[in-house]
Amino acid sequence: CRTADAAAAVPTLQFLVLGDLGQTDDSVRTRDGLRRALHVGEGRGGAAAVAAVLHAGDLAYADGYHPRWDSYLALHAGLSSGVPWHVCPGNHEIETDARSGRIFQAFETIYRMPAPRRDSVRAVLAPCRTADACDPTPSVLTATYDYGNAFHSLSYDGHAGPWPAGVKIIFLNSFTHTGPGSPQHAALLSELRSVDRTATPWVVLVMHCPIYNTFADHHREKHAVRMAENMETVWADAGVDVVLAGHVHGYMRSRPVYNGTVVDPRVGAAPTYIIVGTGGNRDGHARAYFDKDGPEEWVAYRNKDWSGYGTFEALDDTRARWRWMMDDGTGGHVVGDEAVIRRGQRGGSGPTVHDRIPPERP
Repeated sequence: CRTADAAAAVPTLQFLVLGDLGQTDDSVRTRDGLRRALHVGEGRGGAAAVAAVLHAGDLAYADGYHPRWDSYLALHAGLSSGVPWHVCPGNHEIETDARSGRIFQAFETIYRMPAPRRDSVRAVLAPCRTADACDPTPSVLTATYDYGNAFHSLSYDGHAGPWPAGVKIIFLNSFTHTGPGSPQHAALLSELRSVDRTATPWVVLVMHCPIYNTFADHHREKHAVRMAENMETVWADAGVDVVLAGHVHGYMRSRPVYNGTVVDPRVGAAPTYIIVGTGGNRDGHARAYFDKDGPEEWVAYRNKDWSGYGTFEALDDTRARWRWMMDDGTGGHVVGDEAVIRRGQRGGSGPTVHDRIPPERP
């Protein structure tokens, strides 16, 4: 096991994480925070080097009006041209065409992720009766979208790179089929089975719709419930460490949890679930928490009032640092939540212990 302390001159892997970005004033502040984080990473020598931006869906909020894609790309061009920007589909990328019923066309045209083969049958929905009657961005949808940017992965091998610990990142699609026998289910199994945990000890999932959601908005949407039923056991048994999502315009970090039950890291292992849909969006912050009497047992920290972004840094084979960088209301960002996630030693997989109680909002 290599540690960050033992290899102080070796840069650790760091990823900037966000969801639901958009083009609002909050979006601009998030973009500026990402830019500062990127520049700090470049200037720290042996400290963290930003490897990529991980975007959990809902990008431009174009919603079928294509000039908004142009303005979005122009707004973030200075940042996205300087660091790899990996995306997964959100509901605001569906953009159902009123005439043909085709979906995700702009998303597929603009972005090129490490992709499934492109000879798959393209998804077509029933055409809208009229343009006015067409919802281009349905929050709840299960279609057939198993090509292109639908789901993919990237890997930073700890043996091949200069960093002390490698990371495998798997992007999933909340809006296509997830059951056994589906292309996405088969791809997830294949990806998880291929991971060499000695080279890439950390495995992170990124998706748009959370399966653990403390907020009233988008609570237990049927496609997210179906994904949990079909896939939670698969990724938990494989020792996935962290699951990142957006969709809800709030921030949440869970305790280690499986099937709705907190897992004691002394006797088992389970992923940490994080919602970071706080990029700026277009619809404002999350309205309310689902349980008004207090957070669910599996919630470690939640915040519905501020925008921000996250950072995930693989310190070594057993420790990763997560931070949620919260908009401080003055144009800067402060640490709104921080935890060191420890991979469990039982079986060599799974997290976690959280070392730090989150600070109060300033």
